Amino acid sequence: MAKKTKRAKQAKHDQGSGSRLTQSILSMGYRQLGERQSEAALDTFGHVIARRDNHLSSEAMLGSVIARLQLGEVDDAAIQLRYAVASATDDPIVLKEIGLMYSDLGMPHDAAAFLTRAMAEDPDDFSIMSPLVSALLSTGAHDDAVRMAKSAVKARPQDAEAHRILGVAYMADMKPSRSVKSLERAVELEPDDSESLHYLAMALARVGRWKESYARFEEAAAAGAPKPMTDVGRATALYHMGRTDEALATAEDAIPVAMDDIEPAYMLAFFYTCDAQAPERALPLLERAAELEPLELGAYIQLMEIAADIGDQKRFDEACSALHSIDPDMAD
Repeated sequence: MAKKTKRAKQAKHDQGSGSRLTQSILSMGYRQLGERQSEAALDTFGHVIARRDNHLSSEAMLGSVIARLQLGEVDDAAIQLRYAVASATDDPIVLKEIGLMYSDLGMPHDAAAFLTRAMAEDPDDFSIMSPLVSALLSTGAHDDAVRMAKSAVKARPQDAEAHRILGVAYMADMKPSRSVKSLERAVELEPDDSESLHYLAMALARVGRWKESYARFEEAAAAGAPKPMTDVGRATALYHMGRTDEALATAEDAIPVAMDDIEPAYMLAFFYTCDAQAPERALPLLERAAELEPLELGAYIQLMEIAADIGDQKRFDEACSALHSIDPDMAD
């Protein structure tokens, strides 16, 4: 009996030692990811997966997904993620990471499913709330997103982030007045938060409070919000305040950065098309957006619409051809 107990203790010690070694290897893989040594990280994670420690293998598979995304291997990343899903346990950390990766891959339904599971396993992990609400909004489940965000505010009434999440959900749900109220509360609780200030400026623009919107965009920029985004917001507010020359000059300043970042590129294109009534200025921005994300259909559709409006047959044909190569049904 004593020998059996001794062997059991030795086996437990060996298992613990193996897990510690596997954890060390896993940590090295994530350090390599942080240093953008993607190929080396893939190899390191492969060693962890081969050791068949269920929990750590799942984390290694997720690391492999990140490495493949860093390398631009999106299809392989999606395949690797399916393997991670197959081996997933009810560990909320693993479930959350899978959900976040589905978000990165542009698969919001899957993201929402895994983030919901993660929240059910660990209701106290508030870091799940924002990506979960974002995923729900992306799937069109606005009522669920608002309900989830309201529950966050009820549970954490003095938390600025909870109010910001609700404000963003209201904005997506086309309730800008409610959005303003929630975001004003977020700013009241955390006056220097650039994200809350930026969203509040956007919400104020939605309700036509242009002077206040401009002032909040200025505050957001001073607090560290991304400059091209605040520049586009300021330009829009200035235009609606009747300060057209300043608006166009501000928009012009944002173009160099917008040519390398798809979100401000779209926002600036919208400004030129819908606000400044200068759709021809939007064309190079949308063409650049299509270069940055060749499979994004929206850029080609907008290019076709603008080209048709201004009679640019060449650009219309080019955008139509590109769209047809991606989605023949859409082009027809």
